[in-house]
Amino acid sequence: MTELDRELPEGYKMTELGPLPRAWEVVKLGDVAELQQGKTPRRDNYDDSKGFRIIKVKDFENGNKVSFAVSGDRSFVKTDLGERYIIKNGDSLVLSAAHSSNIVGQKIGYVDEVPKEKVFLLLN
Repeated sequence: MTELDRELPEGYKMTELGPLPRAWEVVKLGDVAELQQGKTPRRDNYDDSKGFRIIKVKDFENGNKVSFAVSGDRSFVKTDLGERYIIKNGDSLVLSAAHSSNIVGQKIGYVDEVPKEKVFLLLN
């Protein structure tokens, strides 16, 4: 047992991520989850009021829940970009690109319940 391990609370171990419960294992995210990067639609594909709803940075609410309320203009695209871009209940969304680098990785949202009306949602 190292000096550092003696300073940890009972039941914890030191890992490359910092202190974690002994029962936890550090793994690569891709080993335990399916990863899918979003897609930015072409500009001429946007619409202000109908089509497929796009999730944007401003849709990540405090508390890490994703808001499905319409958040302004250019919130829709006219073309279905494919099944793999449709957000489903239980999905976790992580902001991986932005105009402001200080928020990349800071915005994480959990999809609790996708609205029942037939509006498909895309990650942008």
